[in-house]
Amino acid sequence: MKLFITLSLLLTTSILFSQNASHACANNKIHFHNSISQNNFKAAGTDDYDMKYVELDLEVTNLSKYIEGSCTHKVEVTNTTNNFVFQLSVALTVSSVTVNGLSAAYTHTADLLTINSSYTYQAEDLVDIKIYYSGIPPAGGGFSSGTGLFNATSSWGTRVTWTLSEPYSSYTWWPTKQDLDDKIDSTKFTFTTLDSLKVGSNGLLIEETLLPYNKIKYVWKSNYPIAYYLISFAVANYDEYSFKVLIPGASDSLLVQNYIYKDPAYLPYYELEILETGKMLIDFSEKFGMYPFIDEKYGHCIAPLGGGMEHQTMTTQAYFSNWLTAHELGHQWWGNNVTCSTWGDLWINEGFASYTEYIYSQYLETQADADADMLYRHSHIMSSPDGSVYVEDVSSFSTIFDSRLVYDKGAAVVHMIRNMINDDALFFQTLRAFQDKFKDNTAGTADLDEVILDETGIDLTDFFDSWIYGEGYPIYSGKYNTKNDTVFVMVSQKSSMIGSTQLYIADLELKLFFNDGTDSIVRVASKTQHDGFYYLIDKEIDSLKVDPNNWIINKSEDFVYDPQYSFPVISNIYNITESNLIIVNNPFSNLLNIKFKEKNISNLNITNSLGQLVYANDNIKSNIEVNTSNWAKGIYFISIDKNNKKHIKKVVKE
Repeated sequence: MKLFITLSLLLTTSILFSQNASHACANNKIHFHNSISQNNFKAAGTDDYDMKYVELDLEVTNLSKYIEGSCTHKVEVTNTTNNFVFQLSVALTVSSVTVNGLSAAYTHTADLLTINSSYTYQAEDLVDIKIYYSGIPPAGGGFSSGTGLFNATSSWGTRVTWTLSEPYSSYTWWPTKQDLDDKIDSTKFTFTTLDSLKVGSNGLLIEETLLPYNKIKYVWKSNYPIAYYLISFAVANYDEYSFKVLIPGASDSLLVQNYIYKDPAYLPYYELEILETGKMLIDFSEKFGMYPFIDEKYGHCIAPLGGGMEHQTMTTQAYFSNWLTAHELGHQWWGNNVTCSTWGDLWINEGFASYTEYIYSQYLETQADADADMLYRHSHIMSSPDGSVYVEDVSSFSTIFDSRLVYDKGAAVVHMIRNMINDDALFFQTLRAFQDKFKDNTAGTADLDEVILDETGIDLTDFFDSWIYGEGYPIYSGKYNTKNDTVFVMVSQKSSMIGSTQLYIADLELKLFFNDGTDSIVRVASKTQHDGFYYLIDKEIDSLKVDPNNWIINKSEDFVYDPQYSFPVISNIYNITESNLIIVNNPFSNLLNIKFKEKNISNLNITNSLGQLVYANDNIKSNIEVNTSNWAKGIYFISIDKNNKKHIKKVVKE
């Protein structure tokens, strides 16, 4: 369920959570950057080099946003150049720059730092660029300082300075290249602060050195590629509470490192939620593949930022709640290991991370919790009839981090993909294949579509057109009838967008309630505005329920009994028995043998239980052997035409 902490509850005697129409992480990212000037452009000149290594050496404190120090870039030249361009806020002052150890001229204007080398570099040259700078990052940027008040029984009152750079705010506190496609191969961050404080950051803590004048130096190192906006630190008077977890398949235990508020009441209050992280790491590694940063760590830095931010290997988080921790941990795969290739495709990050909350509920809580999670999301999504998951306006933070569309509808689309694949083992295999293929890289919707096709044989191009690029959701209605031993159902759909001809591709479950008190769930492939289906069921339908298990974002109107409704082209349907027309091996496995007992059969079609055609033959001259090794297990219908009548036989693949 969606949970959040309201300001009024922070000062009460216990923390209570309730559903919120906006995801705390979405709110956090929107409000955090609300006042910042836009810097979402790709700076000219940044294509002339590839980021290989970044080293920050900064003096920081928890009492002020002032920073001072240096940033070293190791870059590989891609185009002949003597200029190197980085994005850096003009609120910060650059004091000097060196290129390969030699002093270099530079200009710093309009949030661009252009470095002019006296030497011209060629493609594949490695260049070290060191930038010395200081200042107070601009308000509303990626750098903040404040007091945390996140306990109900007492006020933690802890001063924290932390960073949050997604999507365009890295430049407000360090010289960077804000390009999703250019991940930095490795990093090293050195932070000097008061010896009463701790600084948490990406990777492993490789050095703690006491310095004169009550100072301490922390050095963090990571050898995993990282997107620019995931670089972070947080500094406060922290306690460390860490433990290790052995993930099946890993060669050693993983450190789970938590920097928490230094208050004796904090750990007892949150310890169970902190320890739950270990269970999540094991379960998510099973579902998505081994935790991507297994040779380093996972952890949390607590800061009063309102929600969470999935900084690589060390999330910055406002509080510990299982759904929030699940979401941010899910990002380590969905967003960090594989990063969206454009901000328009942010649902790859946020939709899958939000669906990780559902997976946590399903596998580590109860199915009822998971069902409630999806029911809430569908309700939130359909609170407005419009909007697409794909982000068209990437200049607007409220659009990029739209809780209803990018987070909740994104998660609901993942749930529908799971339904379209209709095989949980294959679904999670596909997710692992996607993670493997795009590890340490970026990917978009088309890339996901391609992996699904490769792994399952299912082409979801039209599905993504409906649900990612299209707007709204379907409203289903229809009619039904029973004739002889055949049930006919017509499913019609219209869009929630008035006047739209939007078509929504989905595999839809229908629950048929019969007059004898029994019921049956059938699956139909909804591909047109009006889809007709038939089933060999010798019962009268009493009523019909659309999507009984809540797989699809939809609303439904009336499904009505229509005694006149049937398919004109197959108004005379005959059930084939073993005594007439054909003989088949039923059930079958990888080969389906069909022998004909009569002649003059004009054609043969085989459809699956969704009504999808899987085999056709309109030139029947002899018995047929059909290779079914790629068919899923389940029910199939053999349909043959003879004397202008359609004959149907139901068969089963084991």
